[in-house]
Amino acid sequence: MIAAIVVIVAIVWKPGFRQNERWQRWITACHRGDSFVCTKDSYICSIHFVGGNGPRNQYPDPISAVASKEKVMRLNRKRKPSDEREADKDRRKKICLERSAAKTLLTLHRRTGKSREEHEAAGTLLHLSLESVVSVQEAEIEGLQEMEEQIVDQFPEPFDSNVDHDTQTDKKMLRECATQVLTKSLFMKKVMDPRKTNHYTGMTKDCLELIYDEVKEKSQRMNVWKGSRNTKTGKPQDKYNEKRKQLAQLTAKEQFVFTLVRLRRNASLEMLCDIFGITTGTGSRIFITWILFLEKEFGFFLPFSTKEELKEISKPNCFKKDCFKNLRAIIDCTEFYIEKPGKPSSQRSTYSQYKS
Repeated sequence: MIAAIVVIVAIVWKPGFRQNERWQRWITACHRGDSFVCTKDSYICSIHFVGGNGPRNQYPDPISAVASKEKVMRLNRKRKPSDEREADKDRRKKICLERSAAKTLLTLHRRTGKSREEHEAAGTLLHLSLESVVSVQEAEIEGLQEMEEQIVDQFPEPFDSNVDHDTQTDKKMLRECATQVLTKSLFMKKVMDPRKTNHYTGMTKDCLELIYDEVKEKSQRMNVWKGSRNTKTGKPQDKYNEKRKQLAQLTAKEQFVFTLVRLRRNASLEMLCDIFGITTGTGSRIFITWILFLEKEFGFFLPFSTKEELKEISKPNCFKKDCFKNLRAIIDCTEFYIEKPGKPSSQRSTYSQYKS
């Protein structure tokens, strides 16, 4: 007599939003219909799922064995598990720390009176994957290119024989960081030139400085936009503010200028991110965060008439119909430039034969 062993997987409900959401996904994957009621005593055979991987913590998104090939491929393209995302996060943080160390080395110069021990300490921090972020000092624009060559050339050999590293790789990293710092610094100096500020930002330098002074303090405490569901609300704690300022690739003023230039000149996101030395994802979060922040701070300067206020204003007969009863403003001869969407359906929605 052959005994058949079947692996049974229990679906256990736990309180809390996240657990409840996972529980609902498991019920959907069981294909028992809308009338099925899952309890803590409900069980399902694991062979009803692809690979015998039923719903449990190791497989939070089970795939039904009766699912089509297209659905299986689509479900396999979901986000990485949390442990893999954490590993990627640590890797990106390590790269950020190494870049911060390289930028710090750019501020070292022979004529600054730094001792050899201080130079060796800075090099060791760079090659041993820094445990703490080294603050980046702002280098002067004049003589920055000369400083770049001198800094790179003064490392003909490793600082310490005990530190094993590739000197050519170090020089390449220094050159890349020097180029990023130089490009961003030159652009910021050009924008802050009183003769050019209006061209890049649409306002004078005095007006720009006045507005920035008004929002400077609050901008240090605002939450970065990470989507409608993942963005934190409320006042962040001071210790997180300090850590965020240390890891920030752009200062608050640079983020403010980044937003104004994109609004005024309609520059592409990729071009501005290349100038400021950041990724497009970071640039997108900075732009959305500052747009929402400035709207809350200065929205009262642009009052919009209410329907009660418009009742006392006479309208043309064509606008007195029921289809226009909620009309409050007419925007005519206005153009909004956007980047071409990738989806064909979105392209149809934004295409204008009149403007083509």
